[in-house]
Amino acid sequence: MIAMFAALALMAAASAREASPVENGGVDLLPGRSLMGRLSERGMRRLYPVQAVRNGVSGRATLACMVAPRGLVHSCRVESETPERHGFAEASLEAASHYQFAPARDADAGDAPVRIPFVWKAERAAAYVLRPVWLKQPGRADIDAAYPRETGDRGGVAELECRVAMNGGLEACKVLLASSPADAVGRAAVGLAERTMRMTVTDASGMDTPGRLFQTQVSFPDRSPNAPPPLMIGPVRDRDPRQPLPPVSATSLQPSPPPRSPIIMAPDWVRRPTAEDIAANYPPAAREAGVEGHATIICKVRANGTLELCSVVSESRQGLGFGDASLRLVKLFKMKPTQRNGAFVDGGTIRIPFVWTSPK
Repeated sequence: MIAMFAALALMAAASAREASPVENGGVDLLPGRSLMGRLSERGMRRLYPVQAVRNGVSGRATLACMVAPRGLVHSCRVESETPERHGFAEASLEAASHYQFAPARDADAGDAPVRIPFVWKAERAAAYVLRPVWLKQPGRADIDAAYPRETGDRGGVAELECRVAMNGGLEACKVLLASSPADAVGRAAVGLAERTMRMTVTDASGMDTPGRLFQTQVSFPDRSPNAPPPLMIGPVRDRDPRQPLPPVSATSLQPSPPPRSPIIMAPDWVRRPTAEDIAANYPPAAREAGVEGHATIICKVRANGTLELCSVVSESRQGLGFGDASLRLVKLFKMKPTQRNGAFVDGGTIRIPFVWTSPK
């Protein structure tokens, strides 16, 4: 069960932004259409070429892409890469696949060209453990023991930055952001992380972990009776992922503003990935092996109901890509600006569990 693990992921927080390993294009890339979504800073660190990090190599890449009328980025090609053959082009192509721009105002508009520059900084990536190999992670009993009772079974999320101790454990953790009640959730998350999480002293890249920083997100599951069920992903047929999606009905804000909700418990979805979208994004390695899996992501919600700053909370069979595949579907989600309980979604956080079933 996904909820058994309080897993590890970073979403962008103000104190973490300085550590971003890449500087890439912003809202002015495509005149008249703002950039609405891209990979989180933790996701960018995970893409940094392993050998380049180990050798302390920084680099650049510029891509030429097309933006569909609905804002999805596709058909990217590499215009330049410096230095060559260090993996910066491939990392930039993967990062660009997570970009989403505002939809075109003209309903008859075609694809629009865009150039996206990336500047990868090795010193920022090397300061953090990017690919931990875990010796111990919290189980159900650990989570139950640390569960913040002040939340009344609704759970919570906290983003932490910790230092890796000499034995691979986490120490000196500080709370970057926590859901309400923040003091209780943050305190519980720090205790759980420092007591139960331990990695090897060498990460999957062959770099020493002690003394480096690790940014993580600890999630306590929602145990309330109305907790949302997992999104089941069943067997489907393959299709071209660039085919247009069905139209989405417009929704307007209610005139009397209800309270905002830090944790989105009752989303009113107007758009979710279709079965064809999911088949097109099934992890290739898992598809070839006939392997199934699951992943949970957590995202911030914008005022218009779209998602941003998403990161992987947990995934099964790490290395097969179930977490990254779930992140690729983020741009296809959209909820109404208010939840079914009347609370605004703007600025809230939502957890989305996926169960990936191998396509036949």
